Amino acid sequence: MGIDRWRCGNGRNYETCNRTIRRYCICRGSDAGKALTNGGEAAVVESVKAASDVYTPVTGEVVEGNAAIVAEPALINQDPEGKGWFFKIKITSPDELAALMSKADYDKFVEENPS
Repeated sequence: MGIDRWRCGNGRNYETCNRTIRRYCICRGSDAGKALTNGGEAAVVESVKAASDVYTPVTGEVVEGNAAIVAEPALINQDPEGKGWFFKIKITSPDELAALMSKADYDKFVEENPS
């Protein structure tokens, strides 16, 4: 099975997260070994405005949580596609990948459906 990195949840893209949430204060990520289920809670982020769950789009096991975002939650906004990732997951149900959007499809969806 492959290992993939999922970085943002909540049905929002990074630009929307940055614009609406702006500043994360606390992040509770997933630890290695945690079993995740498609659509289940994988992490929690809190800002001065709200707390939000981060959901996993696939079933699998966390192989690495990003301790850097727990220590410095601002990385989620500052570098979401680099140092601000949430966890790496060993996918146990690869057939679920077929239901996911490509980056291009997701970008188009977000553009057509602004929050």
